Amino acid sequence: MPFSITDALYEWMHKRRIVSAVAQCLGVKESTLSSELHPARYHAKLGADELIPLCEAIRQIGYGHELRGILHRFISELENEESRELPEGDLIPQVLKLNSGLGTLSECAAHVSRMDDEAELIQLRTMLRTEMLPVLLKMEDTIEHRLKTICKRSQTVSSSIAVALTNPK
Repeated sequence: MPFSITDALYEWMHKRRIVSAVAQCLGVKESTLSSELHPARYHAKLGADELIPLCEAIRQIGYGHELRGILHRFISELENEESRELPEGDLIPQVLKLNSGLGTLSECAAHVSRMDDEAELIQLRTMLRTEMLPVLLKMEDTIEHRLKTICKRSQTVSSSIAVALTNPK
């Protein structure tokens, strides 16, 4: 896994500004919860036994659907499901495929809550799982890799500047 579940939850909860509401549901201070989820090594970390209460608190405040999307990848890995590998390289064909899938999804969105055709619903779910989600996950991995590269580069530049400043010629 290229990043941890707590990193993903930390970023998402801060972006949605739900940390204080979740902390209140859990009966802990906002700063405590934020520190436990924070990716820095020197912060206390959320224990595995605290993950279920955290997820229940997030569902309780109305963010269950978004949480489900975030947890999908982690649950798949826990269940040891084989993910469909996407070809390396250019993502443009994958984005085009995703775009056409979104078109199909938007056509169905208006009447999906009233759909009675089981086969059509299964086909739509399968499309989401096998075509759209893998593309999104691949794009996420690509972005994550790029972010790590940029962070490493900035750390290298910072350390080079520090060395240059401490060792003048």
